[in-house]
Amino acid sequence: MLGAKARAVLHGRYYVSCEDIRSVAIPVLRHRIITNFNAEAEGVKPENIVRRLAEIIPRDPNEEALARARRRPRPWRQNLDSSGNRP
Repeated sequence: MLGAKARAVLHGRYYVSCEDIRSVAIPVLRHRIITNFNAEAEGVKPENIVRRLAEIIPRDPNEEALARARRRPRPWRQNLDSSGNRP
């Protein structure tokens, strides 16, 4: 949970989203899962288990819209030089 909180703050939010939890789930949880002999024989890795669990986390349609908005180029930022001034 702390990793998801840190990710949220780094993305400029004061709340944790489902996407934050999904993004930190594998690095945080993979070392906590120990597979038994049958899983190892079938090639099941802890990462696969965590990935399957992360897929169950519901996706919020509002989060997807916000993610698309963040990826969209902002025209007012394109005309600034490295110091943040307009050329």
